[in-house]
Amino acid sequence: MPHLRIKGLEALAVAECSKELVDGLAEIIGCDRNWFTLEIVESKFVFDGKDVPAPVFLEIHWFDRGQEIKDKVAEFIESILIKIDGEKDRTVVFTDLKGTDYYENGKHF
Repeated sequence: MPHLRIKGLEALAVAECSKELVDGLAEIIGCDRNWFTLEIVESKFVFDGKDVPAPVFLEIHWFDRGQEIKDKVAEFIESILIKIDGEKDRTVVFTDLKGTDYYENGKHF
């Protein structure tokens, strides 16, 4: 935890920047880099009866760390995403989880 779900980018491009991404986020958040999970979600998008290019959409599921950290994380992620594909619009969405709702190996936080 944190878990990042990434849509609209090629897996290889994300893999190539994954070390920089995780290292930067670990520093901003102040957590161990081994806590991170990166998931590439390959989706198909349609509009008006046609296939359309997937927008860049990154979801972060994590325990809330306050607005200041959230802003820094979003800014840092934007700097990485723009390197991968600066032509597409980019969206970052945070989902805050409560420790009592998150179980790892049968125990909640």
